[in-house]
Amino acid sequence: MTTVACAGEWIPRELPAGTALPDPQSWWGEYGYPGWVADLWLDGESPAQVAGHARGGLRIDEPLRPPRSLADPGGTRSFIPLTFYDSLRVVQGVGSARQGFDGALTTLEGRTGGPGPRGADAVLDLRSGDFNWDENSLMVGRRDSTSWLRAEAYDLKRNPFGYYETAGRHMWDLAGGLTRKRHSVWGSFSQEARASSLRSTEEQSTEAHVGSASYRYDAPSGGGFELDYARARSRYESFADYFDQSIRSATNERFAGSMWHRSGFTGSLEYRKEHVLRSLSDEFDAHAHSLWGTFGWSGMLGAGRLDATLGAGTHQALDNKLYPAPSVSYEVQGSGFTARAGIERVLHAQWVDLVLDVNPFLQSTWAGVLDLNLGSTPQRHARLTYLAGRTRARIIINRTPLEEFALRTGAFPDPDLYGFGLFSAEGHTEWRALFFTGSAFVLSRPRSDAQSRVDPGSGGRAIVGTRFHLFQGDLAVQLWGGAEGVGARESEIAAERVLPAYATSSFGTTIRWGEVWITVRARNLENESHEEPWEDAESGLEALGPGRELRFALTAVLHN
Repeated sequence: MTTVACAGEWIPRELPAGTALPDPQSWWGEYGYPGWVADLWLDGESPAQVAGHARGGLRIDEPLRPPRSLADPGGTRSFIPLTFYDSLRVVQGVGSARQGFDGALTTLEGRTGGPGPRGADAVLDLRSGDFNWDENSLMVGRRDSTSWLRAEAYDLKRNPFGYYETAGRHMWDLAGGLTRKRHSVWGSFSQEARASSLRSTEEQSTEAHVGSASYRYDAPSGGGFELDYARARSRYESFADYFDQSIRSATNERFAGSMWHRSGFTGSLEYRKEHVLRSLSDEFDAHAHSLWGTFGWSGMLGAGRLDATLGAGTHQALDNKLYPAPSVSYEVQGSGFTARAGIERVLHAQWVDLVLDVNPFLQSTWAGVLDLNLGSTPQRHARLTYLAGRTRARIIINRTPLEEFALRTGAFPDPDLYGFGLFSAEGHTEWRALFFTGSAFVLSRPRSDAQSRVDPGSGGRAIVGTRFHLFQGDLAVQLWGGAEGVGARESEIAAERVLPAYATSSFGTTIRWGEVWITVRARNLENESHEEPWEDAESGLEALGPGRELRFALTAVLHN
């Protein structure tokens, strides 16, 4: 339980493996992190947010995996279990020029290896807990220096808790690649589905298929190019006692190419063709195509490293105007510290799933970041990050914890300019057998008539624990406990209804033997339910979260 989501720092598998969390969004949505959203670790479906941005706030990238964001309207949710990633990292305030009209303030990247040392690998993850939590996943793969193949399967079911009724989800995918001299090809395919419902009779089911193929050439001169194709198809269905049944179908095709040179210059071009159709009720039929290109340079300049990229593109739904998006960052490394400063324009197009009589619009954010990492050892390190910016036409959506109903309700632009400042800090220190881990964030933003402050203005977590070994050092044991909580929020029902700040307890233990982890984690030992900002349609009041919850996880990484 010593995970610290340091921006830009790669976090190895063994750290998130001890969190007992199901997926990357719930990991970044933990107490104390700026992406906090209630109940994500219990398979909640509220939109991911960063600094009050429910669209264009968080983006999840997974190289060598099917690009799921093509099929997901929110562009964030991934079912990949945390333990499947070799490593994870979080980057804030840099790289949006390469993301086009799906830009985000924060990018969470999860890597799983392709070609490498010859051998076979497998990851087995079994979890159970309160609310009849039943989660099982298996990844198997084989690779050598010229080829790799990976297969994955995942399944989750749980019973009701709080305002949620039963839910379940599953996923499987295949991926593989081949390298011959300077030529590489790889491809992937994924199928996933989920079903969930609320106590107030809302029900939804979703299904998505995503496939991709790539070709890469590495030139003798140190440059090269890559060509990519991806296609996604999704189907959403929803109904309730007070909503007619509705079906939303979508397809998305992406053609992309990129090139690079050993001098540090890069370039890329991407074309997308999208179609979204809603039938039965709330009908619409929307088509759009977009084009995005980038040109950039990355390399050493003076005492540090400069990364500068200019992106620009046109979108059919936005009158085919040319929209530029520069991104510049500069990083300096010294003895025991890494400092980074950056500025960028983040664009996110909202061209479909709109409130009645609202035309497609573009959320545009100018953001700057200051990031300082102190300490270079796992035993003692800290990170301070300040992300600030101004957003025009911030996308406002309903925060109901069923995505399909938020899409049916529709999005609209915030008529006011939205300025924000997000400060986050996290750190870890050890003394003999004891350790302390803490994280916190503070968000300043203006009051808006368009939406209540449904996201907390502050949050934090403090953990104290101990480590020791048994059986001549073969068995590593970690025990920890602490408190976590969030600041006051406002109800989505009415801004004058303030949900008070609260703190809750947390406890856990992890036993490790080689690359086998056994984790037991408990939350909310005081067994108190807390109000959430969205409305429970059955009572007309704010929905209530769960009480005490206990979870067990067994993770095994097997080689050869």
